[in-house]
Amino acid sequence: MDGMDGMDGDSMGGSTQMVPLSADGVDFTNATQATDFLGDLLDDTILQVIGNDYAQYFWYGVVVVIGIAAVLNFFTILLHRSRLVAFEGHQTSW
Repeated sequence: MDGMDGMDGDSMGGSTQMVPLSADGVDFTNATQATDFLGDLLDDTILQVIGNDYAQYFWYGVVVVIGIAAVLNFFTILLHRSRLVAFEGHQTSW
């Protein structure tokens, strides 16, 4: 692989891959490597996207639960009204 030296995907700076962050191979006496590692450690762009997705799914779930409760409430009201009308139709006057 001529011309591809150092491009095997294990560079420290600014990677967007979903791999666990490890301090293996980081020389903390080297300020550049330490800064890159700490920058990667503090980078939470992937977590923000995942957190936003979970928040969106949560609110979709809340809307679905409220919708199901509203539909069940509507059918319960219809059932009670139909029973009331049927009861009033069967009453005999004195």
